[in-house]
Amino acid sequence: MVRTSARETLPFLRVRGSHQEIGRAIGETFRTRIQTVVGETIAELHEQGADLQVLRSQLEPNLRVVERVYPGLLQELSSIAEAAQAPFDILFHLNNYGYRPTSVPKLLLSGETYQDNLESEGSSGRCTSVASRGKGKVVVGHTEDSTPIALEDLFLLDATLVDPSQTTSPSDIRFLALNYVYTLAGCAASLNQHGLVMVVDSLPELEFKSGVSRDFTTRALLHCQTIDEAIDELQSMERSSGGSCLFAQGDRITEVEFTPSKMAVIVGGAQAVHTNHYLDLEMSALAREPRVDSVMRLNRALELVNPNMSIEDMKRLLSDRQNFPHSICRERTIGAFIADTAAKQVTVCWGEPASATWTTYHFT
Repeated sequence: MVRTSARETLPFLRVRGSHQEIGRAIGETFRTRIQTVVGETIAELHEQGADLQVLRSQLEPNLRVVERVYPGLLQELSSIAEAAQAPFDILFHLNNYGYRPTSVPKLLLSGETYQDNLESEGSSGRCTSVASRGKGKVVVGHTEDSTPIALEDLFLLDATLVDPSQTTSPSDIRFLALNYVYTLAGCAASLNQHGLVMVVDSLPELEFKSGVSRDFTTRALLHCQTIDEAIDELQSMERSSGGSCLFAQGDRITEVEFTPSKMAVIVGGAQAVHTNHYLDLEMSALAREPRVDSVMRLNRALELVNPNMSIEDMKRLLSDRQNFPHSICRERTIGAFIADTAAKQVTVCWGEPASATWTTYHFT
């Protein structure tokens, strides 16, 4: 298992510019790590008998949709690849269901298409998200759970996207986002300048279609000014995959579960918890039986969450190790994120929150 020292803080990058400039800064800063991940991914695909040419052709329909709907986001990812001197198609794969380690063990081995691989071990047993409403605000907590080898991939991005066609600063879009060096921002946990918090949980895939994958979906939602705008954007989007987004803004909490063709909006009260299985009754009826660890983390977080939680309260919740190895804080926990909607600040740690160093960032 990989652990960080209690003295280490999460890598941090601040950048201001266009889509291309943001992507270039990420690619240049983390070039070595991106190249390592790409090399490991290619080796894993080869080991599993995957044909990279066929992989490219199977990803082509998603690429065409993103190119049409979100060309700026495609430019951002392309700039990461170019600056990191890494093949774009592997980075696009890693932003289209390509978890670490690679999650397509059945690809090409039994004649399936990319979209036929409905559920992977890589996507299971991942994050825990919690929200607590107080007076005029919400405190949101999120553990980022992944394979321990991804610890070195995680960082916090403070990005200001500048629209060159506009001359006034309100057109700029700024966000703080916990993500991986090879993924678009928004894939894990984020806060934008409008005080909109979004934390993301993986869910078993019920279906796939050609369209916008979840990582591009959540990156697009960082541009939204309100929860309602984010819900409308999700509703109108040509989605290729699903997931869960827990939103908070002001003193409002809303959860959204979605697949390519379905979407459920769960209005939150004074508190909310989400892990890695469906809470909506219609969607859960279509899914496989929830994994034990997801149910146990959900139930434990529901025991611990209360209204009016402070940042310190949320740290303690995210550090809870009861029911290990199915605890909220465990060996798969490579980082954690806490946001305060009123203060417009995030507090993050690198590694397991029970022993990690926390650092706070804000919009000043």
